Amino acid sequence: MSETSAKTALVLATLLNGTMAGFFYAFSVSVMPGLDAARPAAAIEAMQEINRAIRNPVFFASFFLTPVVTAAAAALYWRAGVGMTALSAALAALVYLAGAMAPTVLVNVPLNEALAAFPHVGGEMPAADTWQSYSASWTGWNTARAGFCLLAMLIVLAGHASETNAAKARTSTRAPRSKPVSAAAPDCPRP
Repeated sequence: MSETSAKTALVLATLLNGTMAGFFYAFSVSVMPGLDAARPAAAIEAMQEINRAIRNPVFFASFFLTPVVTAAAAALYWRAGVGMTALSAALAALVYLAGAMAPTVLVNVPLNEALAAFPHVGGEMPAADTWQSYSASWTGWNTARAGFCLLAMLIVLAGHASETNAAKARTSTRAPRSKPVSAAAPDCPRP
């Protein structure tokens, strides 16, 4: 294992967790409020299209590789004997799995599938009830996913910072101390 591999994995883990936090955050603070302001039937149709469009390789890579890369960083740092960084990366991977991936699979995707079955005919009243129920639940869980991704990123950074500070402290206590320089060296003749 090279130190470069571990650092690269840690940087990627940080970026991926941050990317997913930003992705979920953007939905909660802009996309969903924008759809809430539209006519309910239009919001449903737009969200159905968004849910179809999100099934793409770029999103899948970001979403599914985040815990893999974070766990890989943990394993690489563990092998290198850098325990605090390894443990923080492992914890971050678990936080992502429990706080972002599990709600996606158990809540948000089932809500999306139910919304996909909503017929495009029937008027605004059924659409209003459907959208109001969907949007409130989906946005709440989505905001939680954003928070957990941000937490995972902060855990990785905090663990790495803690380990870096501990390494610096260990290095500074091992460094030889220089002797103070006096005004005149004892073996130098004075004029």
